[in-house]
Order: sequence, then C-alpha cells, then structure tokens
Amino acid sequence: MVDRENLVDESMQLKGENSYYASNVPEESKLPDDKRITSGGTPLLIGTDQPHQLQKRIIPITAYSWNDDNANKKVAVYIEFPESVNPSQIHCDYQIRSLVMSYNYSDTEIKRLTIPRLNREINPAESTFKVRKNKVILYLKKAKDENWPLLEFRN
Repeated sequence: MVDRENLVDESMQLKGENSYYASNVPEESKLPDDKRITSGGTPLLIGTDQPHQLQKRIIPITAYSWNDDNANKKVAVYIEFPESVNPSQIHCDYQIRSLVMSYNYSDTEIKRLTIPRLNREINPAESTFKVRKNKVILYLKKAKDENWPLLEFRN
C-alpha cells in the first residue's frame, strides 16, 4: 500500500514550488506562516467584527419664514414641522455669518436648515431657539442694530 501523505511531502521537497501540490493552490489561499493553524499555545485574535454604523440621511429644510424684529434687535426664523418637536433633538450651530440647525428626526434621518451666508453679522453667544408645538423658532441676535432686507446674503 502506498502512503499518499509521504508522496505529497516527497513531491514538495523534490520539486518545491513546481510540485503539482504546490502549484495548484491558489495564491489567495496561501497563508503566511504566522497565520497558519497551530496546535497549543495562546489563541491569537486575527480580527473582530465591528457593528456597522448607519449613516443618517440628511434632509435639507427649504421651507421656512423669517422676520426682522428691530424692536428686540433680533431676526426670527420660523420652521414648521408636521409633528411635535422634541427640544433635546435640536442642535444649533450659530456663527457670526452663518447658521446650521439640525433636528434628529429619527434613527435614520436628520432634518437640517443651513444658511451658509447670513446677510449681516449676528452674536452667536446670544442667539437662541425655542420650540413650540409644531414649530422651531430661531432667534438670531443682531451684532449691530441694522435693518435686514434679506436673511441670506446675495451678490
């Protein structure tokens, strides 16, 4: 009876990479020596599965109204929603000449109002927002007591 395992070993030793047994192993199947299965010793972690983070879809808010409140030196921006709004899900980023309001609408969606260039400067530290039943009102504190003919700067 022929010992097939010894024939494989003998062929590998005599012919090396040209051996039938070595040449018929796809390159992607070959593992480096440090990753081959060994018996005994401490187990080696070769990888972990990280849970895939779903990226939320951003829905731009394009419908809003605004008002120049000269008496209080503020500009009010009104954003209507079809449902009640949770104030803890609102985040406002006020900058001197820009505004971003984000509403975490659901686990998969963020509704966002972005005004990249306001018509005049605001005081970000004194700008606030309030939540009413189906509405968010952004109060932009004016940096100077000036009339705002437009909310967004236009060339």
